Amino acid sequence: TATKIIDGIPRIKPQRTSVGSSSK
Repeated sequence: TATKIIDGIPRIKPQRTSVGSSSK
């Protein structure tokens, strides 16, 4: 899993790219 830092907040990107998935 690749951790991408957005707005200073590290977010874990799942292997599957889900569009519009903001549940977790």
